[in-house]
Amino acid sequence: MESVRYNADAGFTLQHHITLAAITPDDDKDTALTKMGVVADFLDSWLNLRFWNYKSNSYSTMSYAVFLVIRSIRGKPLDEVRKTLHGQLQREMSEIDFSQTVHLNQFTSKAIHRQLARFTDWLEQQSGVPGKYEDYIVRSGKNAYEVEHIWANHYDRFADEFDQQGDFDRARNHIGGLLLLPKKINASLSDMTYEEKLPHYLKANALTQSLHEAFYLNNPGFQQTLKTHGLKFKPYEEFGPNEMTKRSKLYSKLAELIWSPERLLDEGAE
Repeated sequence: MESVRYNADAGFTLQHHITLAAITPDDDKDTALTKMGVVADFLDSWLNLRFWNYKSNSYSTMSYAVFLVIRSIRGKPLDEVRKTLHGQLQREMSEIDFSQTVHLNQFTSKAIHRQLARFTDWLEQQSGVPGKYEDYIVRSGKNAYEVEHIWANHYDRFADEFDQQGDFDRARNHIGGLLLLPKKINASLSDMTYEEKLPHYLKANALTQSLHEAFYLNNPGFQQTLKTHGLKFKPYEEFGPNEMTKRSKLYSKLAELIWSPERLLDEGAE
């Protein structure tokens, strides 16, 4: 039921209403807990899908949509709750998906931090390494993690690639150019070139380490993850606009995998 935590971290208070709607007095404990997990997973996928398409998840925006979901699952048995919520996500994804690139700005900073924490945690768990979501999500204090820009804030280094500072700033904030690093390390790397940062990246988490060629050596768990899910991770000796585009598409693929509607189906249905 980890998605309950994810939804709480996203500040989505309406999850309680939908969760309770799915449960009936006749449900035994296991059935009730399973329903709660399915609902939480649905909300996790739904909220992140909306975020990637710049749709608000505020109470005022979502209250009526949540009412419709509540009405569709209230009093239903587990298999119908699964089917209904799976169908809801599929319909949503027929109109919007994870293909576009999201950007870091003053309005998306908290959500982007959570996205990067999820990507990193998922990638490590899939590779057989304990995930550290609860560490990565910390945003203040001595153990905080910060969003790291792969490109330092130096337009002059990319003047040949971008005609204007604004174009560089927007590209620099593409999600594919972002990582998570401990605050004290992030501060020490801020003005370095990509080539200077790369050795330090190898000492960090899986999402960051994946930029360095040495991470791919003698790492069967990570290699199997790439093969199983068709992920096109690759190391880069340099990181320009072309690499930024490829990396952003890779992050979109991670989002599709993590927040797929298929997670709502039971093992037999999968």
